[in-house]
Amino acid sequence: SLSSEKALRYRTLAKSALNPLEFSKPAQAEVLPRVISNGFKFLPIYTVAVGVPLALYTLLSSWWLCIGAFAICGTWGFAYGMRREAASLDIAGVPVPKPLACGGA
Repeated sequence: SLSSEKALRYRTLAKSALNPLEFSKPAQAEVLPRVISNGFKFLPIYTVAVGVPLALYTLLSSWWLCIGAFAICGTWGFAYGMRREAASLDIAGVPVPKPLACGGA
């Protein structure tokens, strides 16, 4: 029957997955393209596993970096959260466009 064929196929695949002798070694010319394609394929995982902890460690290593990050987030939150409908922010009585007021021009 179909289910017994699937079970036999899965059992064979499971055995081959656990046996390191079943894996083939790629040719030398194949190694670099495989590494590059795997890098791009798993980029989100690498970013979360390496990039986020590194960024957090860098940010939390200095109080001034934390204060600056909170100031930037606060400015963006104020400009795009509380003043959502305004096209510009008044800074010292001068209207400044939101992107310029938030630090990116």
